[in-house]
Amino acid sequence: MLEQYKQIKKKAADAILFFRLGDFYEMFRPDAEIAAPILDIVLTARDAGNGTKIPMCGVPYHSAENYVQKLVSAGYKVAICVQVEDPRTSKGIVKREIVRVITPGTLDFLGNETKNNYLASIYKEKEWGLAYTDISTGHFQIIQTPSVETIQSELNRIAPSELLLPQDNIYSYSLFSEYYTSIIDKNWYSQTKILKERFSEHLELLNRMPVATKAATGLWCYIKNNIPNSDQNHILKISSVQNNTIMVLDKWTRKNLELVETLRNNDEKGSLFSILNQTKTAFGARLLRNWIQQPLIDKKLIEERLNTVEELTKHTFLRKDLQKILSKIYDLERILSRISLGRGNARDLFALATTLSYLPKIRSIIIENNSRAYINI
Repeated sequence: MLEQYKQIKKKAADAILFFRLGDFYEMFRPDAEIAAPILDIVLTARDAGNGTKIPMCGVPYHSAENYVQKLVSAGYKVAICVQVEDPRTSKGIVKREIVRVITPGTLDFLGNETKNNYLASIYKEKEWGLAYTDISTGHFQIIQTPSVETIQSELNRIAPSELLLPQDNIYSYSLFSEYYTSIIDKNWYSQTKILKERFSEHLELLNRMPVATKAATGLWCYIKNNIPNSDQNHILKISSVQNNTIMVLDKWTRKNLELVETLRNNDEKGSLFSILNQTKTAFGARLLRNWIQQPLIDKKLIEERLNTVEELTKHTFLRKDLQKILSKIYDLERILSRISLGRGNARDLFALATTLSYLPKIRSIIIENNSRAYINI
């Protein structure tokens, strides 16, 4: 078994390997010595033959998410290794494989339901390209611009948990040193055919923004490499950031305005977002956070949003009825993500069924009140 572990560990040399044995994920040697104090678990030893022992520790597989999150928050990657054949029909050691490598940007089980967890990617040719996605919600956007300041402003807004940079592009390292970065194979950026086939309905956008498309391709290859055998079907579209409709705010402007966190404690409590956030759903809260950080400058769009707010403000019964039913809605975006990644359970299916059962009622409330409000639940 230890020989099998060593062979698999070579494939994830830069990650802490969670090696499934029965009802536990076990860690051995340096991985165990690193993980034990971070996870606050006992470091033990296992007989390795010839009278030698190796350090080891373990966590229950059914509660592994909490432990993985602690390690990722501490700056480590975690590789998940499980059995891939039925032990009742196998001969000798059961075959095991790494089914996922979890990094800060690919972590999809999060404690803060009001905040997106973005994985971002940068590429530069004549212009700058930026792509970012939250695999826990399916949100995927790209931006192309000649201005590095615009890229920096957008990164500051989305605050990515992980930023992907191509090999041999030293220009990027100092410009984006404040972010957790991962250096990826520069050849991944050129495999745009993969992305265009996956998002064929957005070819016009991808062809119009070739540098951003390369940034998105590098990001997509990174996801496929870390989460093999997953089609990410919950990511339905790629959209572009419309700079002509939103106000570009620099880092210090955002900070001084205390839009989503306070100056004193870098805490959400006391920020503009915390005051305005009366939303009833998790994805409504995330939408509000994005709106606050991207003020509109297009008069028509501003008027449309204000008209919606005004309608819900004036029609008390409509507002109250919607609030009541929206409070029963689960986080549909993240439920669909878990199911797409093959990690859904009975609780997720129940939450999905419950949420879907309320959607016709929401539609009926809007129709009965002759409302034209654009509802983001």
